[in-house]
Parts: sequence; structure tokens; C-alpha cells
Amino acid sequence: SPDGNRIAYYSNTDGNDEIYTMNLEGGNQVRLTKNKDADQTPLWISATLKSPGTKILPLIPIKLCGGSDNITNFKYASGEDNVHYVKLTPNKSGTINIIKVYSSKAGKVKAAIYESDAKTDLPAKKLNSNDSPTECAANQWNNVSIPSTPVKSGTTYWLAFNSDTLGVVLIGPGKSKLLYKKAVFEDYAFPDTAETGLTTSTWDVSTSGYGFLIEPGSK
Repeated sequence: SPDGNRIAYYSNTDGNDEIYTMNLEGGNQVRLTKNKDADQTPLWISATLKSPGTKILPLIPIKLCGGSDNITNFKYASGEDNVHYVKLTPNKSGTINIIKVYSSKAGKVKAAIYESDAKTDLPAKKLNSNDSPTECAANQWNNVSIPSTPVKSGTTYWLAFNSDTLGVVLIGPGKSKLLYKKAVFEDYAFPDTAETGLTTSTWDVSTSGYGFLIEPGSK
């Protein structure tokens, strides 16, 4: 923490990645999160109180957009060596810095976020990406870090991914627009402008954008 008195960390002590705090000696451990998703990457902030002084708080990433959290909905594996774009609309304004994927098989994934072209309803300009392979473990939500990317509530974006193994990202019955095209994982880097010639389908996809809220009126 900024005052040097506490540590924020994540652990799977209780069977799932959750965020905790503890003192520097490892005592007074406090669990801060409790849900079926993997909670990771805490960030410390300072919150000014009404009374004099400042309280130091750990900030926990929240889901800003994405598919279902119900993993039983994802009955099929998305293809490896394909770039996929899934159309999503945040219900909150914030900054996305984590793209989560649920994996049924261990493998590697790359991820990105794109603007949407309102006229064509297709992905357009790349906002940010992580072109380095991220290792994914089987049967859990995995985190892919990207540079902090501002998103607006009600505005359409596209989360993009490419994996090297069948089952690193899953799909199931749903209404999200999903586009895909052959792209060999090993050599692939997300282009500044999204590819053309994409095949269109409709699914729910096991990927979500996580980050931190932007309060109304803040800059």
C-alpha cells in the first residue's frame, strides 16, 4: 500500500483466485472478494474522507463488458489459429486493462480491443492489444493484460483474440456478433485496422473486459 503498512495480493487458498490484504509480517489476512471469477491485479488508491485524513483502499477490477459468467453455457470450443472479434457494449464507463477468457484446455492466447464502425457494424481501429502469448490454464478464467483503454457506457467495441489451442476460448448459444478468419497464432499480431473478409456468426463467447470505473464528471 502507499503507506507501506499492508500488502494486497491474490491467492487461490479457497479454491479460486481471490484478492486479500495482509500486514507486512503476513498476519491479519482479510479476503476482499468472493465470486466464481478469478479476481486478480489489485490496485491501491487513496480515498479522501469527509473527516480530515486519507484512507488507503485496494481497488479491485470489475467487469465492464462481456459474455455470460455461467461457464455451463459454453458448450463448444472456438477454433485455434483464427482471429476472432466479438461485439460487446459496456454497461459502465471505465478503463479496461484486463481481458478475461475462460479456457477448457491449457494453451496460449493473444488479445486486443477495437473501435466499432457505426456505418458498417464491423471492427475498425485498434485501440490496444497484447501481441505477446499469454499462458492459459485449463478449466478456469485467465487474465490477459492490455494497456489501460478508456471505454464509454453504451458504445460498441470489439474484443479480439487468437489462440493456439482448441478450447482456450469457448462459445455457446447467445446473441453476440462473432467474426472470425484464419490467422496462424505463432506469427500473428493484431493489425492497426481490423481485417476484412471475416465470416459472421452469432454466439456467446467466454471473454470479458475488466477494469476500473470512471466516475461521472471525472476526467
